[in-house]
Amino acid sequence: MSDEVNPATTDADSAEARRVRDLVGRRLPEVVLTGADGQSVAVAAPGAWSVLYLFPGAYAPGLNTYPAGWADIPGARGCTLESATYADRYPKFRDAGARVRGCGG
Repeated sequence: MSDEVNPATTDADSAEARRVRDLVGRRLPEVVLTGADGQSVAVAAPGAWSVLYLFPGAYAPGLNTYPAGWADIPGARGCTLESATYADRYPKFRDAGARVRGCGG
């Protein structure tokens, strides 16, 4: 992996890229979330790199299906460029020893 830190979907000198670079070296406090299987999952592990991908919910909690016509909106079902980029880079994260955790609402 490159030592360069830059979000995949923005210009290197954008405000978003600067905010991402400001996160380098910061530590996440202990966070334990409930996984899809109901088990507790520690987001970060001591001595290991962790990549936390957050994808906000795109529709009201408790709905079992998307609203009518939702799939006709590009990216609305969660297949955004950011999501695809994380999926494409997962093998590189894994090979570098990073644990990847995703959280959607």
